[in-house]
Amino acid sequence: MNNSLNKIPDYIIFVLISLVFASPFYIFGPYSFINGYTLNLFFSFWQNKYGALWNLYSIGGTDQLSQVSLSIWQPLFIVFPGWLLASLCALLTYFLSGYFMYRLLRYRFGVGQVGGYVGALFMLFNYVNAYAWTLAWATLPLIIETFFWISERHHRKITYIVAFVLGGLYASASQTYEQIFALFFAFMFMLTCKRDVLWKVFLHAIVFIVGWAMIAGPTLIALQEIVPHTVRGQDAGMLHISFFQCTVGTHGYRPYVQASLVIVALLITRFRHPKARMAFGLLGFFVLFNAAMITVIYFIGDIWSFAKGIGGTRLNLMTPFLYSFAAALAVDVIVQEKLEASRLYKRVCIIATVLFGSWILYTHILDRGYEWKTAGSYGYQVNAKIIDELSKRTEYTTPFRIAIIEPEPDEYSYKLDSDGGAFHINGLETFNGCTWLGTRRQVKYWDAMTRCGDRPEIKCYMENRKPQHFKLKLPLLKQENSIDVSVVSTAMLSVANVRYLISQHPVVNGDLIEIHRLGNPPLDKLSLMEQVKVNFSGRDDLYLYELKNTIPRFYIARNVRVFDDDNELLSTLSEATTNEIRNTVYLSRQDGPVDSMTSNQVLGQISYTQLSSDEYELNVSVGGPTYLVVSNSYSDGWQCTNQDGKKIQMRPAFHLFTAIMVNEEDRTLTFRYSPFTSL
Repeated sequence: MNNSLNKIPDYIIFVLISLVFASPFYIFGPYSFINGYTLNLFFSFWQNKYGALWNLYSIGGTDQLSQVSLSIWQPLFIVFPGWLLASLCALLTYFLSGYFMYRLLRYRFGVGQVGGYVGALFMLFNYVNAYAWTLAWATLPLIIETFFWISERHHRKITYIVAFVLGGLYASASQTYEQIFALFFAFMFMLTCKRDVLWKVFLHAIVFIVGWAMIAGPTLIALQEIVPHTVRGQDAGMLHISFFQCTVGTHGYRPYVQASLVIVALLITRFRHPKARMAFGLLGFFVLFNAAMITVIYFIGDIWSFAKGIGGTRLNLMTPFLYSFAAALAVDVIVQEKLEASRLYKRVCIIATVLFGSWILYTHILDRGYEWKTAGSYGYQVNAKIIDELSKRTEYTTPFRIAIIEPEPDEYSYKLDSDGGAFHINGLETFNGCTWLGTRRQVKYWDAMTRCGDRPEIKCYMENRKPQHFKLKLPLLKQENSIDVSVVSTAMLSVANVRYLISQHPVVNGDLIEIHRLGNPPLDKLSLMEQVKVNFSGRDDLYLYELKNTIPRFYIARNVRVFDDDNELLSTLSEATTNEIRNTVYLSRQDGPVDSMTSNQVLGQISYTQLSSDEYELNVSVGGPTYLVVSNSYSDGWQCTNQDGKKIQMRPAFHLFTAIMVNEEDRTLTFRYSPFTSL
């Protein structure tokens, strides 16, 4: 049997292993965990014309040009449905991380077959969630293997192709500084272990950069005026050594098993075996390296603000590879036949490895593959009934946004998809969701709206080093099993053009109209078979409410309130009622002089046409100078011109949104976004 297994090529074995691990994603298709994640962060931008995630610079909310970095997936997405492409991404992650780790251990470091499989198994487990952004780290074994190919005549030509493809893949899978960390670690690892193969890498680095620049170049240009780090900071808390963790793909998994194997290998060989010493030395060296780099980033951050936004914990993403590699060396030492150690050590090692492998399969298939049971189709399914109800209301109406409410605390939530990927695919816009590009204006508006300063149970986003997921969390009244919406400013929701609220629980204490209520019992009240049935039939257990007083996306302001600074503006706005701010615009002198209106009786009409994600048109008819308010995030990247090509100045309104002074001659206004506007 063993001889038959040895005759099967290694890559075939790992293709089969990858298929087994990826099978839950194919079996459960659009209900799988990875599909829900990918819908939120990647494919929702491609599945509808305008995008829909509430973000910085678009009428639909999507961060349009800033997502060019993901464009390498676009051709595949034309061919495959989102869930299948997500599953292919998982399959690719498993194969690249597993096969090339095995190959690296077996053929470059002389590890035996058992140790090679153990190292590959550990590596695969760390990426079992197969997040697309982890590709920059999952490909580390392939990158290191490529270093060796450069020195081999029969592989040398293919290394240029590999370098080019890896460049494009890197630029498409993660943030720039994460890519740099991964490549820097690969170089440091080779410098520590096999520095003799590095001297020929110069030309390949150029080819890699060309492949990377073809995707990353447009992205960096598009991002040149975005301020992703203005609300990000780094405090002394980052100086702690949090190296002993695997932060990729396993939500807090700690490599205790790998570290224990290294220690056992050292003890049973009395610290004499070179591979055992190498495993321990690598861990020790990179612990110190990690601590040194985090310390440098922290202190440089005081001088160079960009460094504050990097986040030293990103360096911890090297630990999955490092601990997997060290564990493989340790296992190889323990199972060697020539090793003078009792059979008990070897048997314990083998039994522990088998048990750990079984545990991996159990946690993956039962925890990841079946996660749809608790997530429910209302969170991830694109054809849930609640979406049909909302989609009907988009017909023949001007744009509006929805807000997805989460109960506080988290344990009372059944994982309602607050990022809204399934809603976005259907062309619906959300006011909450994920953004990697949170600006100071966005954060200050959100904190004022949620009144986080008076609510100790939630943390203000201004205090968050990396504000990305803007969630509308409201207290759950346990006795009534309902959510209290009075703790936030519904007037600020209205200013943001939020018309509908979606919740898993009844919403009380708000000026709301109930539109839709659940048609089935709550998920936790159903039997297992009933849960399966409702998940695959499009369950209907969400509440839908409409705000009675919604402010349009575009309107003519008949009144102007001027404030000395932004803090005063936001403080007043958070306490105002919707009726008090209707037909009114709030402006701050911090944003420049305020033009006065000749009359507050100016009437007007507005019609709207969407041209693209980066361009829309308004037909305006006004009787005199007045402010036109647009509840799209203000940015210097937007330009407004009238029908004659005359540029019209835009300024912040309500701190976050946009206002334009228009006159009788301004009949057609065209709004275009370009990252080059501020150059």
